[in-house]
Amino acid sequence: MEVEPGSPEESYVSDALLALGRYLKRGIPNSPVKADSVASQQYYMRAAAGYGNAEAQFEIGRQFMLGEGAKQSLRQAGQWLQLAADKGHAGAQAMLGNLLFQKGKLVKGLAMMTAALERAKPTDLPWIRSMQEEAFALSAESDRRTAIKLAQDILDNRP
Repeated sequence: MEVEPGSPEESYVSDALLALGRYLKRGIPNSPVKADSVASQQYYMRAAAGYGNAEAQFEIGRQFMLGEGAKQSLRQAGQWLQLAADKGHAGAQAMLGNLLFQKGKLVKGLAMMTAALERAKPTDLPWIRSMQEEAFALSAESDRRTAIKLAQDILDNRP
């Protein structure tokens, strides 16, 4: 059964593809399902590209950033993270912000990490906070102030 993007069933299929990707990413203990990052990326890709699932877009971006399941590509990582970040995905905003910060776009990167910290789920707070605080400590006072204002603009324009 094929489900069309935009249909009422879309979220169920998208979430199922995401769940399959997660199972394959980690494997299932005491079962024949072993970790397979290449197969996990295929399921993430179907959910991300076919249904625009922000969590799957984040996972693909993360895999490209780390070289899991595909050759490492910061350009492709940035593209997938941007798609998820545009939908308000805090993890994607944080990772994209860190990527921008590392590439010399200090204020924009720091602002994205700061906004992500405000939006993050409790389970994501520790790693996002650590990333943001490290970048904050490396930044000049004027950049920090500008980034805080820009972060508020990002938060005010929630998707």
